Amino acid sequence: MNDRPLGSVTDADLHAYVDGELPAARAAEIERWLIENPADAARVRAWRTVNRALGTLHADIVNQPIPVRLNPKAIASGRRRHLWRMAAGIVLFMVGIGAGWGAKDLVGGDAEEQSLASRAISAHRVYSVEVRHAVEVAAAEEAHLVSWLSKRLDHQLRAPDLMNAGFHLIGGRMLPNNGKPAAQFMYEDGSGRRLTLYVARCQPNRVTAFRYEQQDGIGAFYWMDGPIAYAVSAESGRESLHMLANVVYEQVER
Repeated sequence: MNDRPLGSVTDADLHAYVDGELPAARAAEIERWLIENPADAARVRAWRTVNRALGTLHADIVNQPIPVRLNPKAIASGRRRHLWRMAAGIVLFMVGIGAGWGAKDLVGGDAEEQSLASRAISAHRVYSVEVRHAVEVAAAEEAHLVSWLSKRLDHQLRAPDLMNAGFHLIGGRMLPNNGKPAAQFMYEDGSGRRLTLYVARCQPNRVTAFRYEQQDGIGAFYWMDGPIAYAVSAESGRESLHMLANVVYEQVER
């Protein structure tokens, strides 16, 4: 039973959103709700982490066709309980916590993750202070920017829409990443504060929880999903940046 007040988003709504079962209009309402309710945004992110982990670890089973002789309705309930028990164990192992979802964003990480955070923060520091040359391709050419960077990274990218969070896209650029290309999208709010999204390729099949790094006043929330790593950086308080990173996550992981 859901104890939320009438008119709010229910757990069933959130599960349907994660499973991609909502019409576009309702999904947009859920996304606005998640911006204003970071606890629910964190739960949604955790559920998606579970789904990705299960897909990676059990792709051979998930992709097998269901035998005709089996009745999906008869086995759905028991299999769902089994998968969620298994998923809970996977998440506990992945984020290294003893109970629940509490430690959804951790400080530090392995060498590859920390290197990602350092490169993202460094790029933010260098380009966020520029006035005329903050970006290589302006937001007016967003389609070209996304297409170009997607081709160079060999992965379909998207520039998240952060207007509801108070930020508009300025543009972006390509950056070096140990001899390979990386992408940077830059945003600005009404006060001139800037936020950057750094995207680079990483070791394949990596799935990590949100992690946080701060260097000289610039913070970054970063994570890895399959072959792609992301980092959201800004001169911002941790909670505010966490909310913005959630908004970015919800859009790039669709």
